[in-house]
Amino acid sequence: MQACFANHDKRARRDGLFVFGYADDPVARPARHQWLPNGTERLPSDNERSQKWIFSSGGASRLPCNRYRLRDVTELAVAELQTRSDFGDRFFIAGGAGFVGSHFTGHLLADAEVTAVTLYDNFTSGREWHIKDHLSDGRLRVVRGDVGDIGLLTKAMAGHDVVVHLASNPDIARAATEPEVDFYQGTVLTNNVMEAMRRTGTRRILYASGSGVYGDLDEREAQEDHGPLLPISTYGASKLAGEALIAAYCSMFGLTGCAFRFANVVGPRQTHGVGFDFVRRLLVDPTRLAIMGDGRQSKSYIHVSDIVGAVLHAARYSPGYFDTYNVATGDYITVTEIAELAVECLELPVRPRFDYAGGDRGWKGDVPIVRLNTERISRLGWRCRHGSREALRLSLLALIEDARAGLI
Repeated sequence: MQACFANHDKRARRDGLFVFGYADDPVARPARHQWLPNGTERLPSDNERSQKWIFSSGGASRLPCNRYRLRDVTELAVAELQTRSDFGDRFFIAGGAGFVGSHFTGHLLADAEVTAVTLYDNFTSGREWHIKDHLSDGRLRVVRGDVGDIGLLTKAMAGHDVVVHLASNPDIARAATEPEVDFYQGTVLTNNVMEAMRRTGTRRILYASGSGVYGDLDEREAQEDHGPLLPISTYGASKLAGEALIAAYCSMFGLTGCAFRFANVVGPRQTHGVGFDFVRRLLVDPTRLAIMGDGRQSKSYIHVSDIVGAVLHAARYSPGYFDTYNVATGDYITVTEIAELAVECLELPVRPRFDYAGGDRGWKGDVPIVRLNTERISRLGWRCRHGSREALRLSLLALIEDARAGLI
């Protein structure tokens, strides 16, 4: 089922929403023309200048509708997209100097409507160079602190509207030898964030969960209401515990929030992950590449810019007091294909030998096949701009540049 989306909000448009407007509306359609989703340009005829158009991933349709409405092309069901009153313009980012957090920082500061951004980070995996380009912005405040310090966290959070909670153990495989890490650097931190929100009256949380909450479903496509949720890793268990804590605090104390079950996130400033590992190994020894598992592990890899757009879009338009969303590309790529792409991006003259460790997964707790259904967030009007291969290609090229510059 393809949905078409209508919204006149400039920020929503930037975050990945299809828009419609009058044919002569300079905001909805600059220069009085239309760019259709297939990349072609369509100039309106004279009699169409007074009509409204709705764009979908399947094309454009001229339908009777009001502004700020979302319509399903098949059923013509109408649901209003209304900005939440608790969206706010003052953001607190827990883990804001890390890979994903630094991209949220840059995106928010590029928005003139945002009045304040506080970046809270202990800089264990976050890096100062991730945020150096934004330090001159007067709206940015950087607090060096640990989310485990609830006193400092509460003090720093006071006066904000929205918390973007990204703080957690960034190394999923680490729990295979240190299983407590996801409790102390995951569940406990989420508890502290929620309690700090309750104490300060900060109303809305955007939580980085993950696909690990579903456990191992093999080729079955996971929807948000799938159950029972049976994680097979302490990382997935910690993310699920975080969702439960947030749901409880929202219900008991009048807070609101969204949890986002991301596919594998990739992009510039990445600090871990399969592409990151492959680039570093091949730069040291371009003749061979050690690969965990059998190389057939298959997952979605989503560009960090797409998840930032998804989170902020859903934060603005999600209807409930607590909503969960899968965020993925809708396509998949294997570990072997990622290795081949790394070789291509490094422009190695000779293909290295791939040495597989064997087994169907990379480590104990790894889910070798992940399939995520994204219809729920698509119905809000969000779409992914990059497929898995393109997201990885852009990420690998950025990683190679950073590695050669001595930044990783």
